[in-house]
Amino acid sequence: MWTYRYFRQNPGALQLNVPNDALYQSFYQQCANSCVGTIENINDNIASGNTSQAVNLNNSFSPQTLIEQNRKTVNSIYLNTWANGQWWFTSADSATLLSIASQDPLTNGDAVYSARVMLKFDPVSNTSFRMQQEQGAADFSTESTVYPNPTTGLVHYDYSLIEGEQRVFEIYDLLGKKLISLDLNPEQTILEADVSGLNDGVYLFRVSINGKIVDTGKLIIIK
Repeated sequence: MWTYRYFRQNPGALQLNVPNDALYQSFYQQCANSCVGTIENINDNIASGNTSQAVNLNNSFSPQTLIEQNRKTVNSIYLNTWANGQWWFTSADSATLLSIASQDPLTNGDAVYSARVMLKFDPVSNTSFRMQQEQGAADFSTESTVYPNPTTGLVHYDYSLIEGEQRVFEIYDLLGKKLISLDLNPEQTILEADVSGLNDGVYLFRVSINGKIVDTGKLIIIK
């Protein structure tokens, strides 16, 4: 999947005028016509906010590997909750995300990272900081903690630190890749983060104190 994604983002690498070009082009086309290609199309639709098309694509393919099954499962939960502004999970969804978040991302895919961000799961302490919430209950990690949201380039995060605390603000893409990491200054109370370098789409933010995740949510960039 990573190799296909690289070629998809760098199509020129498929035409280097070397003997292996035909082999790589064949590999790329096979992936494009497989579940791998469908998953990448789903990611594109999620990032562009086309939720209905992402749902249709996610429901349409049959996973062939555990990596693909994990991605389909996490996508389904995300599309039914966060993509619709619902920040709480049912007990069944919480358990499903936890089972994926506890896996090894090297063997079971990048959906493991996505599940960890959504569930506020800390693999070091094996603890989830996002507790199951009853429908209608207040969620401390809604979009209001980061503003403006959607944003065109700058976002702000209000905070206060006590002596000895180290707080980090991070932004991830929907595949769990860390894109931005900022240490919060104990002498200030508002963080201003420049996200203008990121493409339009949906991202996840996460805040941790002394290594423990305390806040997470969805960030939308529209320029």
